[in-house]
Amino acid sequence: MKNETLVAQRMVYDSILVAGGDLSEYSISKSLLLSYRNARARLTEETEMRQKEAKGSKEDGEICRKHLAKEKSDWRPKKLKC
Repeated sequence: MKNETLVAQRMVYDSILVAGGDLSEYSISKSLLLSYRNARARLTEETEMRQKEAKGSKEDGEICRKHLAKEKSDWRPKKLKC
């Protein structure tokens, strides 16, 4: 993760320099920071929700499979002990 962040920062830095900009000319406003924080929070929330849904559906599948296996065993004729 650290390496990916460093690469992304370097790409942004190089792009600004190629465009002829000086990094000291750019300012980051409070509204831009708030926008980033909100977007990040929504992304995190969405990711957690998807993970919970995936985990829930997996558990539901396990319960369903066990229930069907039990029903299937009920269908089979029982062996008689002699």
